[in-house]
Amino acid sequence: MKLPTLLLLSPLLAVAACPVPPDARLLLGVDVSDSIPKTDRADWLNTADQFISCLGKGSRIEIFLVDANTRNEAPIFNAEVPSQTSKTVKGARDYIKARAAFRQRLTDALDKAFRGDLKSPKTDVFGLLDRAASDAPTAMVLFSDAYATEDINLERVPITPDKVPSMINSLAALHHWSGTTLRGEDIWVILPSSGRIGPNDRVALRGLYEQLFHALGSNSLKRFDTHL
Repeated sequence: MKLPTLLLLSPLLAVAACPVPPDARLLLGVDVSDSIPKTDRADWLNTADQFISCLGKGSRIEIFLVDANTRNEAPIFNAEVPSQTSKTVKGARDYIKARAAFRQRLTDALDKAFRGDLKSPKTDVFGLLDRAASDAPTAMVLFSDAYATEDINLERVPITPDKVPSMINSLAALHHWSGTTLRGEDIWVILPSSGRIGPNDRVALRGLYEQLFHALGSNSLKRFDTHL
């Protein structure tokens, strides 16, 4: 697996092409349910790299597996991008070592999330919002088909415009969310390219998530599509 291009972009390129600023606190959630083909998860890695490659010194990356128990599990990766704290020769050497170690740990985590043989029978998508609330990222990227099966089973329950407010209220009460839970966050939902058949199409799913994120105070749902 190729290393993510973290810290290799020039500042001008990063400003021109990046979806997030270099000091972002980035949270990635990767759906590892058995409804996601392994080839789709592998394809998502290219999109993840587009976010990671934007980050500079002092930014933070967290990676969560979205499975049956997302809300209670620790991230598989959680670290700040290394900074050089000393301008001495030793400081430079320490920085090079720290950056190499960081890149390797990040690569291992990405490999596990996007290429690992992981198959969860359920999908606790909404549990990821609990983690985003406590860790306060500035950008959250959910790689998923958005078919949550915990709290509300979107594989079976049809989403209709008249039901969305009650769905949101029910979820907010269950998770103790408020209008500031996702305050200031930009959110992307990246869907699998293969698609799937269910009671809710992409328009209905986007409508629910867009209204939910707005109700919780996020800046915006930047994307709900198969690509960035």
